[in-house]
Amino acid sequence: MKVKLFKEKKDLNVYAVRKLNSLKINEFEIRLLRKTGVKMAEYEFLTDENILVIKSPLIYKSQNSVEALKEITDLIVKYGYPNVLGDFRGLVIDFSLWSTIEKPKQWKLLGISKNIKIAALFDRIEDGNILRIDTLFSHGFKVSAYTDYDEALKWLSEV
Repeated sequence: MKVKLFKEKKDLNVYAVRKLNSLKINEFEIRLLRKTGVKMAEYEFLTDENILVIKSPLIYKSQNSVEALKEITDLIVKYGYPNVLGDFRGLVIDFSLWSTIEKPKQWKLLGISKNIKIAALFDRIEDGNILRIDTLFSHGFKVSAYTDYDEALKWLSEV
């Protein structure tokens, strides 16, 4: 595992912004995936519960998740849904420790509000999932992990 060391906090922030800006390269990959018929994330609006449900058929790496978060943020802003259910069942998620540590900064840079409740639904909750959820939670984001769809909806519906 490669770990980049920084002498000052500002160097870390500059690196995070550069990494986020460099993700524009991945737009080509996403266009290519769409052209080859690979399905992108599917969205469903549960209007009665005021919940946006996202089901993604892709295998994600951290860079892909940032692109998906941009789309999700746009949908949240456009439709005003304060609750999001990310259905990650059946996915292989390959995030490095570094990308987990950087996730709260990415969310802040993308403009994801700390007022939005986000439930992540997994086949099973593994250590890496817990670490990502705990990292985001410790930075003030309202996130929680579930293996049961109804439990996740119940949590999102609570005031």
